[in-house]
Amino acid sequence: MDSELATLLGEILATVNRLERIAYQSVESSKSSTYYRTLGALRQFGPQRASALAQHYRVSQPAMSRVITALVDDGLVVREPDSTDSRASIIRISELGERVYLERLNAMGRAVTPYFAEISVVDRAVLGAALEVLKINQSRAGAGLA
Repeated sequence: MDSELATLLGEILATVNRLERIAYQSVESSKSSTYYRTLGALRQFGPQRASALAQHYRVSQPAMSRVITALVDDGLVVREPDSTDSRASIIRISELGERVYLERLNAMGRAVTPYFAEISVVDRAVLGAALEVLKINQSRAGAGLA
């Protein structure tokens, strides 16, 4: 294992986690982070069973059911019958859910923008390139729900 790379990635994860906390605290909402993260997961990975979402976020099935019920009540997700198991449902993000998620993502980005307002054009390009590297390797790692 490349310990230098592992250290760098650990630092990136810790820094992103701190920035995310700043953003979540700055953007007012009565909803939990799991509420918005569930929308994000459904947007990224497509329709899922509640059990897959609970497992992905390491929360109990009843806790995820409460999140999904809130999302359904708010019109942000739709619960549909699972064609492979009549006892289960598939959860998918609605058009409203897409819009709300993107608005929330943009609000969080605006919340941390002041910390990056002074960076150079070159550093912005570096951030963009780093994001692409992270996305590519996340998908390679299978860091999804499917």
